[in-house]
Amino acid sequence: MLAPAADVAQALGRKGIAPDKHVVICDENGGPRAAQMFWLLEYLGFPRVSVLEGGVERWLAEGRPQTRKAPEVAPVQFTARPRAELYADLDWMRSHLHAHGLTLVDCRSDEEYRQGHIPGARNRNWEQTLRLKAYQAFRPADELTSEVAALGASADQEVVTYCGTGRRSSHMYLTLRLLGFPRVRNYIGSWTEWSARPDLPTE
Repeated sequence: MLAPAADVAQALGRKGIAPDKHVVICDENGGPRAAQMFWLLEYLGFPRVSVLEGGVERWLAEGRPQTRKAPEVAPVQFTARPRAELYADLDWMRSHLHAHGLTLVDCRSDEEYRQGHIPGARNRNWEQTLRLKAYQAFRPADELTSEVAALGASADQEVVTYCGTGRRSSHMYLTLRLLGFPRVRNYIGSWTEWSARPDLPTE
């Protein structure tokens, strides 16, 4: 579940991270961990957020400099300004499940999807977005745009992504944002939350 925005802002501020900075996110390979932080910062109102494609694996493969020294940072304070239009919780999902023009994308594996999913969801494993070189990289934008369109998603309609816990779906959120989709939500509770409720429909 999502922690209160004020608590998250306080934790980020202790690390010197604030919306007036351009934040570049890096994990081991540019995967779901970095994407989840990308979504979180956009949700909190950060206007300039990037993800290092390929992460540390790419950085090292290209022979770029590295250090063991941690940077010195000064704590800062800021007020989070959550963008509700980027976040789907359980109540929102229940009330919009059958909304006209909404595309729901299940980002789990095909096997997980077959075992049960939210009604109406189309399946696209988040890993299909990437190609493996010396590091993980995004596939060409024209290929991704075509495949996303095959799901029934378009940039003039709203898209909601989900997975098991909201992490893998964050990567699909990142992909759609890079492709120019302006109306994308991430359902953080995802299948773990939805499937735990016997009163909610599944397929």
